[in-house]
Amino acid sequence: MQFGPNEDLARYPRDLAADQRLLDRSGCQVLFAPAAGDIYPEGFSARVDIGPLATVYEGAVRPGHFAGVCTVVLKLFHIVKPDVAYFGRKDAQQLAVIRKLVRDFDLDVAIEAVEIVRAPDGLALSSRNAYLSSAEREQGLGLSRGLFRARALWEKGERAPARLVEAAREPGLPYDYLAAVDPVTFGAPGPQGPLLLVAAARAGRTRLLDNVLLG
Repeated sequence: MQFGPNEDLARYPRDLAADQRLLDRSGCQVLFAPAAGDIYPEGFSARVDIGPLATVYEGAVRPGHFAGVCTVVLKLFHIVKPDVAYFGRKDAQQLAVIRKLVRDFDLDVAIEAVEIVRAPDGLALSSRNAYLSSAEREQGLGLSRGLFRARALWEKGERAPARLVEAAREPGLPYDYLAAVDPVTFGAPGPQGPLLLVAAARAGRTRLLDNVLLG
């Protein structure tokens, strides 16, 4: 449901056997891997709309994406009834959306954020990295390179969002968006609070997401 009609669902990397091996090595005791028809039976048509947070940045580039995310995650939580659920910080807006979903629906689950895992060259790990050629990977590295440049400027005392965004912009990289936002609302950051630099760009046909939290 979170994939639009012209997105990459058909070629999205899916390897359940490899996932199972990783889970076995980590000591996993239970794997829940339902078929699509189990989650979306015939006649299913519900959608979860959590409001403006789901319509900006990723929500603007991918209309309806977060309605799909919220619908399937709400179903997952209802079926599994977890005490804790872990979401990666790389998809920062998704993390904010899930936290709002939990607040708005009074769900009895704690949401824990997992830090971004990066390759040695700085590229944030993602399933979609498998699409990248060597040249595209080099281009995609500009995303993290720019964000790290802005973080270094912040550490030197810069606090103006516009200047931090400009420092994060990598010449020649085709951005879908690059912005400084409040990490909870994804609106304008407050003068005293933390600031999240969020970015999405394209390397070839592949969309890459990354962010850095400042403060």
